[in-house]
Amino acid sequence: MMRKLLITLVAVAGIFFLLMTPHSHATALPEKCFDIQLKTLDGTVHKLSEFKGKPTILVFWASWCPHCRKEMPQLKKLYQEEGGDINIVAVAMDKDMDRLKNYLEELKPEFPVFTRNEELPECLGGISGVPTLFILDENLFLLKKFVGTTSNEKIKEAMGNESCGCL
Repeated sequence: MMRKLLITLVAVAGIFFLLMTPHSHATALPEKCFDIQLKTLDGTVHKLSEFKGKPTILVFWASWCPHCRKEMPQLKKLYQEEGGDINIVAVAMDKDMDRLKNYLEELKPEFPVFTRNEELPECLGGISGVPTLFILDENLFLLKKFVGTTSNEKIKEAMGNESCGCL
């Protein structure tokens, strides 16, 4: 009888501990990632740390990639739906800048597009293919990584809310 009581108390204490412990599935990016420079096509330089304060989608893509060409319009739509409540940081891995510029004229993204930067993928553990998305919280902690085309629903789910306007 005493043994059953002890087992029950331990189980209740364990459940209580699990319920009371804050859960975080976010992973801190290495400190060096925040100061890495990102350069726009016109040469303007930004740092990743400038995007703190809002959930951020950091996407590595290329204009020659058919999966990226499918995903970029979806990201544009998501950005429009969220009305400025998120950041999208698009890093083009293109080497042919004319091809990239032509595609951007067609796409007309409303979020910043940066050119290839070898330091950033290394900082994030490398990029095995494009598109690759990193979902970051408002403190730029890594929530989720997706390789390949990712639906807006999966992105919203990874950001913690499936409805628009309140990620």
